[in-house]
Amino acid sequence: MKKYLLTFLLFGFYLNLIFGQKNDIKVTDSAKEYKHEITLNTLYLISGFPEINYEYLIDEDSSVGLSYAINGDSGFKTKYSLTPHYRLYMGKKRAGGFFMEGNGFMVYTAGDYGDYVYDPVTQSYEYQDTEYKMYFGLGIAVGGKFIVKDTWITELSAGLGRLLNDSQENLDVPLYPRIGISIGKRF
Repeated sequence: MKKYLLTFLLFGFYLNLIFGQKNDIKVTDSAKEYKHEITLNTLYLISGFPEINYEYLIDEDSSVGLSYAINGDSGFKTKYSLTPHYRLYMGKKRAGGFFMEGNGFMVYTAGDYGDYVYDPVTQSYEYQDTEYKMYFGLGIAVGGKFIVKDTWITELSAGLGRLLNDSQENLDVPLYPRIGISIGKRF
């Protein structure tokens, strides 16, 4: 879990270096038109499945984004997930307030974790990994985005998606959640 958190922090530092450069032209924060957002889903982070979200603001009322989550120390059968999404906003602020989201598809690998198997040749137990599989799905979500001082973001969202694969023997139900309590920065 620590290495994943360190990876996310280094990624944020890297983005700050790239996009944090100052221009020679002095512009106040309120006059800037921010087009990018990075958020961290704290709900998933607490559960051992950290998720980072990138969102590109198309205009005042819509955006496209990509969420990436990786299994840390959680008990989930998921190894990673990649979720592209489109959002339609209905708030007064630019890309803020109440929103509806459609996740185009969700790609993640799921499967049972490996097990220790006794090998009579070496007379020891060896860990054998099970094969992971890809699943695709479609889903919807609703939520609210709250913008503080034009750059800081707090977001609440909840939704559900349906997996479209025929073979789902590793899963109890063919549904996936899309929930989050996220914090982040607009740049």
